[in-house]
Amino acid sequence: MHPPFRRFWSRVYAIVAYYLGIWPAIYALRKLLGKKPLLTVFTFHRITDAKSSGVHLVTYDKGTPRELFDVQIAQIKRFYETISLEEFTEIVTGKRTLQRNSALITFDDADSEFVSQALPVLLKHGCNGVVFAPTDFIETAKRLWHLRVSNAFHRIDEKTWPKVQALARQFPEDKQNWLDNLDHRNREDLATACWRFNIALDRMSEEEIEIFVERLETITGTEYELGIATMTWPQLKQVRSAGISVESHSASHRKLARLDAESIKKELLDSKSLLKKELGVGVAAVCYPAGSYDEHVARIAADAGYKLGFTTQFGFIDYPLDGIDLLTLTRFDMRGNNKYEVARFLGELPVRQPKKSWPLKE
Repeated sequence: MHPPFRRFWSRVYAIVAYYLGIWPAIYALRKLLGKKPLLTVFTFHRITDAKSSGVHLVTYDKGTPRELFDVQIAQIKRFYETISLEEFTEIVTGKRTLQRNSALITFDDADSEFVSQALPVLLKHGCNGVVFAPTDFIETAKRLWHLRVSNAFHRIDEKTWPKVQALARQFPEDKQNWLDNLDHRNREDLATACWRFNIALDRMSEEEIEIFVERLETITGTEYELGIATMTWPQLKQVRSAGISVESHSASHRKLARLDAESIKKELLDSKSLLKKELGVGVAAVCYPAGSYDEHVARIAADAGYKLGFTTQFGFIDYPLDGIDLLTLTRFDMRGNNKYEVARFLGELPVRQPKKSWPLKE
C-alpha cells in the first residue's frame, strides 16, 4: 500500500476506534483482569506558540504547539492520573501502593517558553511535572550545539551556501555528499540540509561536534537570532512555586556515555550543586542528555547522590524497583497530531507493552 493510502486508512482507523471507545475498553479490560496498574513517564521538550513554530526549520525547534499539547494532556488524563515526582518516587520504590494507572509528565531542556506555553496548560488540567534543566545554559551566552546549527542555517545566503556545502564534504565518507543536491533557496531543502547536518554531527565525538559547529559559525556568523533559550533562574523559581519539580539535565548537555568517569562525575555534581544553590531545594533526579547512558554512567549518577535516572528508552515502569534499576527509568515520547491519533497512541501502549531496547546487565 502506498504511503498516502496507508496514512489515510490509519487516520480513519484512529477516528473510528476513538468513537467506538476501543481505547478506554482496553484499559477497562486490564483492570477487569486484575492487571497491575500501569506506571509510566511521558516526555516533552519545547511547547510553543503555533504561530512562532512556523518560522523554524527542524522538528525540535518547531516544538509542540500549545493547542496540541493541551489535547495530549487531556488525553493522558483520560487514561492516567498525573502524579508529582515525589509521588512517583514513593511508588517506584515500593513505599506507596499504586491504586490506578499513573503518569509522570517530564520536560527536557527547560525551554524558556515553558512558563508562557506549557505551564498554563498543566495548571488548567491540574497536572504536576518535572523540568530537567542543563545548568550551563541558564543565564549564560551558551547555546545547545544543535540550536547553534539551526541558527547558522537561518543565516545562510548565496555567498555562504557553497562554503557550508564544502564543510559538509568533511563529514565521514557516507555523509560527505548529503548537502550537494540541495538548494538553500528552497525552504524544504534548507530544512533537510539543517536536519542532515545535525544527524551527521550527532554521530561524532563531543570534540568533533564543537569543531564543526565553530567552523559553521565562522562561515555564517555567530550572532544568535534563533530566539530559543533556556529558562532563567527567576523563571525556574516560578515553575517551582507552581508545583513543578526542577531536576538535573547535567551541566553541559553532552552525551555522558562518551565522557570519562571524572567528566561524568563533574557534569552531575556541578549541575546538582548549582540547582540546589539557586533554587534552595535538593535534587533527586537526573535525565541523561540525548538518552546517552550506560551502566557506568548510571552507577556514577547513583554515587553522585541521585535517586532516580531517566532515559529515552521506551517502556512502562516495572515497579517496584531498587538499585541500579532506579537510575535507568524508561519514558515515552508523546505521539499524535490530533485527539484521535493521541488517543490511539495511548490506547495501544498497554497492548504493545514496549520494553527497553537494550536492558542493562550486571
